Amino acid sequence: MYFQLQINPVSCGEFCGASSVQRTDYDVDNYRAISQLLVKNQPLTASSIEYIKQYFCIYCEPKCQSLPMADYYELGTAKIVSEKLKGIFQTAGVAGEYIPIKTLDEFHNDSGGFYLAHFQPIIDCFDYERSQFTWVERKAGKRPSKLKLLEINESVIADSLPLFRIKYFENMVIVKDSLAEAINSSDIRGVLFLPLPVEEFDSSKLIHQLELDCSKKENHRK
Repeated sequence: MYFQLQINPVSCGEFCGASSVQRTDYDVDNYRAISQLLVKNQPLTASSIEYIKQYFCIYCEPKCQSLPMADYYELGTAKIVSEKLKGIFQTAGVAGEYIPIKTLDEFHNDSGGFYLAHFQPIIDCFDYERSQFTWVERKAGKRPSKLKLLEINESVIADSLPLFRIKYFENMVIVKDSLAEAINSSDIRGVLFLPLPVEEFDSSKLIHQLELDCSKKENHRK
């Protein structure tokens, strides 16, 4: 079974940080350039890594400093993981690169401990028959877009692959159930796993799932 890895978009007390904790501290042009680097299905060059280190950081807003830091954040294609979550990924054999980034408070003190994750590989496993989407024309040719229902072709995915991204929808991170279980059984904060197929965003369903997840963690702690 496979899940889409998502940021937890609401605060669940001490268990999850809120997405509003972070804001980007770099301009739009740098964001676009870094996004283009991250969609590539190949290791980053030394110059690309230095560019990311120079122009990418996350900033903790003063009003949210009483909230605990989450272990996972998303800024489009950019996926940000803590040292703890990185360790779980590496133990599970996730293919990827982790570039250390700055984590600044309102006084611009760097607490560190976070990485920009460049997950690999990108798999051509999009199910064109069962997914709901729209074809669009691009310079490189026609490609699927405006996804409403995601289905994947599991027959082309190696059983040993714990995490991957999908060709044409590289901002989506898909994880195998064994990896999701390993993360859920830890004290990782700020992640949510949506079982495939993933339908168009439905906030009421998502919030309900968040409440269930937080309740399970609280009961387990007791």
